[in-house]
Amino acid sequence: MDIGRLLFRIGIILLIVSAINIVLIKNFTDMVQESRKEACALACAAGSCPDDMVDGVNMAETPLTPIGISRRILSCSDQDHDLGTPIETYVSIITACISALVGIMMIEISRRLSSEGVDVAKKMEHILDTLEGEEREVYRLVTEADGSIMQSDIVNNTSLTKVKVTRLLDKLEGKGLVERRRRGMGNLVVLKH
Repeated sequence: MDIGRLLFRIGIILLIVSAINIVLIKNFTDMVQESRKEACALACAAGSCPDDMVDGVNMAETPLTPIGISRRILSCSDQDHDLGTPIETYVSIITACISALVGIMMIEISRRLSSEGVDVAKKMEHILDTLEGEEREVYRLVTEADGSIMQSDIVNNTSLTKVKVTRLLDKLEGKGLVERRRRGMGNLVVLKH
């Protein structure tokens, strides 16, 4: 698997994890708020409201009759029990946003890498279009060998003579397409790009 595809997949995974994290944070925050309201309602039903005065009525003096208990619970449920958002929620949201940004960056990098691969392929096709017959055949052998091949292998894989291969490589070197490097008793032909 090439690096571009790997980065793309990691980027997508980070975006999905970030989205799930944000949904979980919202659900957790809602659950905490509901728990606070329920705790207040239970405290009021038991006779110890956190806020004794609601709308000018002292809840501590409300009798513990079914109507009184209902009034206490309703007054408690109507109050704002938002004690603020915990710092952990903000940290989680920031972490989710950062991982989403990293995911987007990875996707963008993978897109650029894949477009560079397309550019290299177009460049190779353009080079092949400028070459003629035997030059094209030799250049194609070098590219198919992952950019490096022994000169003797070119002779063995074509119907060309050693002299003809040497002359063709001279032309390709003159055009700046290949380079010959001495390896023992032979030459290694390497693409220049």
